[in-house]
Amino acid sequence: TVNDNEENILKLRNIIKKYPVIDKTELLPFRKICSSKYENMKIEFPFGSLPEADAVTIEKLYKILETAP
Repeated sequence: TVNDNEENILKLRNIIKKYPVIDKTELLPFRKICSSKYENMKIEFPFGSLPEADAVTIEKLYKILETAP
C-alpha cells in the first residue's frame, strides 16, 4: 500500500531496462512476520496499520512489470 501501484512499478521497469544484465526481478510483498518480536519487546510495531499485500495485487504488479514497454 506504500509503493504497490502502477506508477511505481513502471518507474521500476524503466530502471531495470537501463541494465541489460538484470535478468530477473522479484517483488517482495510486505509481511508482518516481525510484529510478534515487537510485541515481545513491548514496542509498537510502526507498520502495524499497513495491510499485507494479497496475491492478486502482486500478480497484477508482475503483469505490469512484464508488459510495460
